[in-house]
Amino acid sequence: MSEKVRTIEWEMMDKRKFIPLNLAGSFALTASAYPFSLVKTRLQVQHGLENYGGAFDAFVKIAKYEGIRGFYKGFLVSCFGLISGTGYIMTYEAMRSFLSKRGIEDSSTRGFIAGGIAALIGRTFANPLEIVTQRMMIMGQRKGINDFVKIPENVIRIKVDKTNALRSILSVISSMAKADGIKGFYRGFFMSLTTTVPAGALWWFFYHNYQGLLEPILTHQVPVVAQQCLAATLGGITTTTLVNPLDLIRTRLQVERTGSIRKTLQVLWKEEKLGIVTKGLSAKLFSTILVSSLSIGGYEVIKRLSVRQKYKKLVAW
Repeated sequence: MSEKVRTIEWEMMDKRKFIPLNLAGSFALTASAYPFSLVKTRLQVQHGLENYGGAFDAFVKIAKYEGIRGFYKGFLVSCFGLISGTGYIMTYEAMRSFLSKRGIEDSSTRGFIAGGIAALIGRTFANPLEIVTQRMMIMGQRKGINDFVKIPENVIRIKVDKTNALRSILSVISSMAKADGIKGFYRGFFMSLTTTVPAGALWWFFYHNYQGLLEPILTHQVPVVAQQCLAATLGGITTTTLVNPLDLIRTRLQVERTGSIRKTLQVLWKEEKLGIVTKGLSAKLFSTILVSSLSIGGYEVIKRLSVRQKYKKLVAW
């Protein structure tokens, strides 16, 4: 097992297999994790505990008063992000290969640099989609049969067509464009970069580091892909906990249009004090554990299925 390849590099894969398989896997993962992302966003946007007492309470109320569809508001918009996500992973793999050719062989270091660069490029394309998705996530919330959640004052009012998802999406886009112009789709972009770039770099850095720590302990008992899933989960938990305060500020900036990082931080400190560190974290951690383990499990299997014929016998499963 120790002589076989554990990390499959970019040049070892058949891209004609890798790209469509990655798109399919990303869709399945997005569908699985989306409800957790929606709950996280709602918890971060609410002031104090005015609508939900926590992640569990949010899940119960959404299921009771909005039904299954309530967990998937804005999901159609997020699906367009699959293209951006595939571009992200291709950038990451290509950059790892580039760094290797430039003499940087340490896997964690290459992961840190490539992850940061991929996150930067991916965020540029994903930011408008994320903002539209977030706006749709918080629309039509209920905390009772006829008790609608009050939308924060600065959030653009949007008429949602419950019978036509595409019409609702176009309504959100049109309302945002009229209110803020193109810059509205990049609201909080700088804050997004201060969140996603470190998160992207740290996640891959911890992922490869945890692999190194787990390998001597689990090599003979656990399959390589299972070890990678565990390493990804630990890396995701560590990264999410570290960047959660930044993610909270970013969400408030994008959804409530609070104007500046300083003002947003002042409002959050007044409302939450040290709760800034953990607000929305439980839902985010559930999502992270699910996404990290499933994404890497699927990703590493897809990479192995996409390996060129001459490398197949060299790869460890």
